[in-house]
Amino acid sequence: MANIPQPPVVNYNQVRTLWTEEQCFYLLDQRMYRNDEFWNLRAGGKRRFWRDVANKINNCFGTGFT
Repeated sequence: MANIPQPPVVNYNQVRTLWTEEQCFYLLDQRMYRNDEFWNLRAGGKRRFWRDVANKINNCFGTGFT
């Protein structure tokens, strides 16, 4: 069977969001503070974990991260 080259991936979403330094520190702080919790989660729990972190960031900074 011949190798068929895949078409290049095109990103049509041109929205770019730059995080502030304060938002980055908040994200890192959340992740480090909840490190033990994170490593004891299964895959579905990790999705919920990151959703919860995003909600905290959004509530604190009035953003819409997912």
